Amino acid sequence: MHDDDVAEEGEELKRVRVVRTPTAAQRRQHEDENHSIYREWCEVCIQARGLGQQHRTAKWKQEIGIDDMPKISSDYCFMSSDESTVPILVMKNSRSKRMMATSLSAKGITDHGVKSYARFILQSGLQRCTSQSDNEPSILALKSAAAASCPGVEMVPRSCPVGDHQANGDVEVSVREIKRQMRAVRYELERKLGKQLDERDVILYWIPQFAADVI
Repeated sequence: MHDDDVAEEGEELKRVRVVRTPTAAQRRQHEDENHSIYREWCEVCIQARGLGQQHRTAKWKQEIGIDDMPKISSDYCFMSSDESTVPILVMKNSRSKRMMATSLSAKGITDHGVKSYARFILQSGLQRCTSQSDNEPSILALKSAAAASCPGVEMVPRSCPVGDHQANGDVEVSVREIKRQMRAVRYELERKLGKQLDERDVILYWIPQFAADVI
């Protein structure tokens, strides 16, 4: 037997994944679920997923020696790459895995931002947690104001340099997931309306919160 024959025998067969055509009922159900579960036959899901980043387990806990306290992570993002548009606050509870997102009038201390942050903390039922974010002054100010609105909760502040994706990876994964879901909701809405929405359309202010709740 030749070496080439041995190599060929050892190769694994590659299976071609079959994409099944959904029924009309399955499509309706998927739309009613607001594309919360990715379907490879759905044009909106494919368009919204974009780069399709994979979820990876963050290793930064061990690297910076964080203890086992529940962690509330927070960060800002935008619907698009245009940072002159409405900022969005994203939060995640490491224990329950619950996520929250809401549109803000501005970064930093705003009435709605402080109330939303504090409400997420109080609804978690935690009495002690770490409050993780990057060290952008606006998010640090918001965290401090929210902590003052939660007198019964001990919030231990922690921060990392802006752009340290590993240290703030937990909430960055949430940002990607929520933005993907926001795109899915928006694309589906635009498809049904038959037109594209302007970046400052008032309906876009509502989509972040709805997207997080859907997830």
